Amino acid sequence: MSLGLRQLRAFVAVVDAGGFTSASDEIGLTQSAVSHAVAALEREIGAALISRGRDGVRLTGLGERILVHARSALRQVELIEEEAAAVRGLRRGRLRIGGFPSACQLLPPLIAELRRIHPGIEVALWEGTDQEVAQWLADGLIDLGMRASLAPPAASDLVLAADRMVAVVDKRHPLAAEPDVALADLQDDPLLVSDGGCEPLLDELHAAAGLPLRVAQRVREMATLLAMVRAGLGVTVVPELSLASRQGITALPLRPASRRRVLLDTRAGTPPPATVQAFQDILRRSEKTGSM
Repeated sequence: MSLGLRQLRAFVAVVDAGGFTSASDEIGLTQSAVSHAVAALEREIGAALISRGRDGVRLTGLGERILVHARSALRQVELIEEEAAAVRGLRRGRLRIGGFPSACQLLPPLIAELRRIHPGIEVALWEGTDQEVAQWLADGLIDLGMRASLAPPAASDLVLAADRMVAVVDKRHPLAAEPDVALADLQDDPLLVSDGGCEPLLDELHAAAGLPLRVAQRVREMATLLAMVRAGLGVTVVPELSLASRQGITALPLRPASRRRVLLDTRAGTPPPATVQAFQDILRRSEKTGSM
């Protein structure tokens, strides 16, 4: 079996772009060339990886498994190219950062500064749940993964942001006029939870308070979560930086106070590539100047 990088790139591009035409624009090949590359890959493997239909392309069961390895193989080639460039004094390549949506909103200023200093580095953001980000990092599909923590950071930790945990209720709620609240005060209300970075924190907070975590409903988008609170459908507990708007809601500090930190992890057991080191330098510089 002889698998080529061009075949793997075409396969991944078709999946990411959702079709052959869009993939051809993405990687600079004709649609016919992309189609031939994917067909050649399927012949080498001896089975279909993609099913083609009116609604676009879909991965077969084998295609889903192959995709993970294809992404990893292409990333390893990119890392070789990046390290070779670094030896020549160049910082270029692609940096992949994964995180939950509310934390990804913190990245644009850092990315802009990275591009200013190292214009040869491209940044790709992957948004997902805590579990997805952790798996992407373990599989080597991303270079940096965000993780939320309530524990004080270690000296070696890269801290992207820090804020306090707050309870959020609608403005008509009996607790809205209080200066702060304890988790026990919220036990009679339906608890709404975002699975984009909050639930592990709530697990930890409730365990520390000796209370059961009873989730009434989980939603992915923070905007949806806050809209439900605003409508009086329940209460929630979130990091304060998640509150893009406070219209119709009240945010109350928790009692006792609790701070959340967003940390950036690298893949365990492997040295960080040059692109990661460049981003780490930007982040540390921002911490020192207080520009974060």
